[in-house]
Amino acid sequence: MCVKPYCQDSVGFHKTFDLGYSGTVFNNMLLDNDTLYIYGTANDTTPQIQWGVLFARADTSGNLIDYKIHFDSLGDQYVMEPDYSIIKTSDNCFVVVGSLFNRNSGFLMKLDRFGNLIFVKEYPDSLTLTLHQRKVIEIKDGFLIGGHKQTQSNNTADIFLLKTDLMGNKIWEKKFFSPDIWDQLGSLKYLDDNTIIIGAGRGSANTSPENSWVQSRLIAVDSSGIIKWEWNSDIADKQGGIVGLNKTEEGGWIYITNYYLATTQDPYAVARRIGKLDSVFNNEWVSVVSDVNYLNQLYNLIPANDGNWVAAGQKNDFPDIGNKGWIYKISDTGDSLWSLKIVEECSTGQCSNSYFTGLVVLPSKNIIACGQVRENPPVPKLLGWLVKVNQYGCFDTTNCDIPSGIVEDNAPQKELIIYPNPFASQFTVELPDGSLRYELVDITGRVVKAAPVHSMKFEVEGSKLPSGTYWLKAFGSEVFFVKKLIKN
Repeated sequence: MCVKPYCQDSVGFHKTFDLGYSGTVFNNMLLDNDTLYIYGTANDTTPQIQWGVLFARADTSGNLIDYKIHFDSLGDQYVMEPDYSIIKTSDNCFVVVGSLFNRNSGFLMKLDRFGNLIFVKEYPDSLTLTLHQRKVIEIKDGFLIGGHKQTQSNNTADIFLLKTDLMGNKIWEKKFFSPDIWDQLGSLKYLDDNTIIIGAGRGSANTSPENSWVQSRLIAVDSSGIIKWEWNSDIADKQGGIVGLNKTEEGGWIYITNYYLATTQDPYAVARRIGKLDSVFNNEWVSVVSDVNYLNQLYNLIPANDGNWVAAGQKNDFPDIGNKGWIYKISDTGDSLWSLKIVEECSTGQCSNSYFTGLVVLPSKNIIACGQVRENPPVPKLLGWLVKVNQYGCFDTTNCDIPSGIVEDNAPQKELIIYPNPFASQFTVELPDGSLRYELVDITGRVVKAAPVHSMKFEVEGSKLPSGTYWLKAFGSEVFFVKKLIKN
């Protein structure tokens, strides 16, 4: 086992982990006292290629304590995607979930604190075409597993919940779907013994981009899987999907979602955004945090222990090839605080296709993210990845220098400028080059003004608009900008 640190100082580090296999991936982690418990996968090529479940322990300085890998006894491949669940159980053990590739069935695996196998249970479904068994939570008498699956009788995906006893034995399974609609589960949250929240997305199936629609969904179910209430976003808001769901102190919700701008010319036009709802599902704010590029992803969002929020994923700077690890911090009022794009230096040069999935925040408010990097040819290999920064996105508390291999995303860029802000009757807009049209959107997501762009600087008349919060969005073939403004 080889650990390669590229930067380590008084606070931060970024390290890759080569466990001697052709592939090592860190998919998620949790913090228990001062130990990181990491869930991932590793690829053994002897005697044939086989992906197993990786359970590793590390300290908060990025030192690997130990690890164990569990392979399927029948030679199948364990499959886990970014942010699949690892949870600590009430008896101080750990449970992880995922799927088996060839048998196309879900699994639940329980491990002790040292990664020793207690049991693994498999949930076959002969009618399943594709399966994403993403999340698990512990309830008072067992476990509740959530995901989505595509069946032979239905060419769309359906959300499912599967309940087990404490030994992983299946008790019941229920689906939540509508005909000809694509449903996907992104989050599963425990509120109390009789209230479980599903965060999900839904959209039209088998339609052209101009006729398609998407929604974000929150579904509350009781301990028997019966729906208690449901919320769906307005189709006009063009948001679809919920990941990184959190309940706020005010009784509302904050989550990551997708902002779909698909057209026939660009069916993959999507930006990532973070939104906050109040306790009755009104938008408090929406913040678009990426440009239009489907390769940009945020997989996880957690409280930052300072009243703000931190997210992790991957950032792609078109036309550059390859993704960078991305950590993004946003305030509780929707303002961007800082953004870091991180590129590792591998022995063969710069690594490619890097991303973060798991996140923890320490009592010190320092942030640790886990994920993977891909070492380029001549010997391509996947490496586990750990990165630690302080609450300000810095590796060094003395001067906040950015070490070699780190790209700070806070540098001045093309900017959307609005003034005065707040405004009373009218405001001036200065658009970045490449903008082709703009929209002014109110707090409900309704477009109140929209027009093509004929000049990069112009005035907008807003005297008849109600007082409140608005967002001005500027669009182009390769650009997307958004800025919040206030009408007094």
